[in-house]
Amino acid sequence: MSETFVARDRPVSRPAVRILCYGAGAVGSFLAARLGLTGADVTLVGRPATVESLASTGLALETGGRTFVALVRAVASIEAVRMPPDLVFLAVKSNDTEAALPDLKRLAAMGATICTMQNGVGNEQTLIDALGAAHVLSGAITISVSIPEPGLVTQHTGEGGVAFAPVPGGPAPGTALAIFDEAGLPAVGVASYHDLKWSKLLLNLLANAQAAILDTDTSAVVNDPALFGIEQRAFHEAVRVMRCVPAQPIALPGYDVPKLALAMRAPRPVAWRLLKERIGGGRGEKRPSLALDLARGKRQTEVDWLNGAVETAAQGYGMRAPVNATLAALVRQLAADPAACPPISERRAWLQRSLRERGVRVRLT
Repeated sequence: MSETFVARDRPVSRPAVRILCYGAGAVGSFLAARLGLTGADVTLVGRPATVESLASTGLALETGGRTFVALVRAVASIEAVRMPPDLVFLAVKSNDTEAALPDLKRLAAMGATICTMQNGVGNEQTLIDALGAAHVLSGAITISVSIPEPGLVTQHTGEGGVAFAPVPGGPAPGTALAIFDEAGLPAVGVASYHDLKWSKLLLNLLANAQAAILDTDTSAVVNDPALFGIEQRAFHEAVRVMRCVPAQPIALPGYDVPKLALAMRAPRPVAWRLLKERIGGGRGEKRPSLALDLARGKRQTEVDWLNGAVETAAQGYGMRAPVNATLAALVRQLAADPAACPPISERRAWLQRSLRERGVRVRLT
């Protein structure tokens, strides 16, 4: 027998909000399931195969050793959306944002607010340029989730939640905060979307690109002192760029990013002892997103919105970010033409050589 989540037992004075989760990947499916289980009016837009699966089985959420099934409305295109949504959670990969713009423009014309829940930095500006700031909200999720099979989304970490911030000239995040508060999911409001997205970026960078390059997992990266040293350098580059944006590390649900930044400033042996277990378990059993994309044969990844975004921003401020530039370049090569890249057994040497070509002295072999 399936179970249902129960929303908080208190009166809700605001009108019901129609919610559309655009993208049926792990994040979009999790949001749809978590909100749908508490009685919210939720529609999920996904691929036809996903829609067919949900029509027959519902959308299952596996969390804390229990499975809950939500009867979420699923459609294959926005043409099938019955009523105009009030709030759209954009949950496609950052590299798919441009392709989604025609649909998002139509949804914004219907009066919807488009809230980007995507990783990396740059999506807000893309949406503002295309839709106008009045239709854009910034958001982030700090819960590790995955889709092991169609119709099932798994939550890997018990801590975490969601956070929202307005863009200049955009709507306040009050409605989004209220929706998740009623669902009993930790939700916080942030004054600056730059603080929000750059702080989330610091979390997304950790052991992500190196795990993809070396075809391994987070723990293997952070438990290796030499590889951890590269993570520390990439992190420092990102923090230096943040100061120019300007943005500052802020606490997010489940993650005290300022304390992380402080610990990363310690000498490498100290930082390694302090952080290796915390970082190693930060995603639960889920492999980092870039490693998953390469394993699935994706020709494009989000690396340009992660390490690549640090490199681009650094260049704009007349700075260098050689570690992030190297990591981004190797992930791009592996995605574009994996057969032309070294085999896994030779990739540590490849990484070391590539870093040294950009003036970063490391010893990995």
